[in-house]
Amino acid sequence: MQDMQPITAATALPNQQASESLITLYHTPAKDLARVFAHYKNVAWQLGEDHTGPGLEAIAPATVLASEDGWTIRSGGKMPQLLLPPIGLLSGRPLLLRVEITAPQETELRVYYCRASQADYSPTRYISSPLSAGHNVVYLSIDVPDLTGRLRFDPGRCAGQFCLHGLEVRTPQPEPKCDIEDMPSTD
Repeated sequence: MQDMQPITAATALPNQQASESLITLYHTPAKDLARVFAHYKNVAWQLGEDHTGPGLEAIAPATVLASEDGWTIRSGGKMPQLLLPPIGLLSGRPLLLRVEITAPQETELRVYYCRASQADYSPTRYISSPLSAGHNVVYLSIDVPDLTGRLRFDPGRCAGQFCLHGLEVRTPQPEPKCDIEDMPSTD
């Protein structure tokens, strides 16, 4: 996977490629997300290391089978879509996902989410990362204050066979509660 660096006025080239988009310009570099992920110690959900953990629910024509290397996801004519099991403590906390996946071809991984005010999987509410053909490790960040429901995981925008080697969702540690009544008196 290619490292993405933020482009600033100081580093911008006079003849930038037309293919660069605002999404690329404001995308958090993968190295930064990996570092933040390492600091988030609260595991909200993950596939079991023995690949027998809580299963993924296929909601589009796809089969999900446990294998030696992880979960094999096969889809014939349509893009596979899976639901992650319910994750507690979603609302008001940022989520950071680490996905290790083998893709059959160059494609895009997407994770759709719901909001309390809009409880459907809208085509505009997702985070994504490009995948190259073969093995990929990607980090995705969701920071939506009214996040609710289950996350929908689309391993690619194509049919085929994917191997999901690992998927982990982390959140930052909860802030310690500090009431004014608990503070020592200055008298």
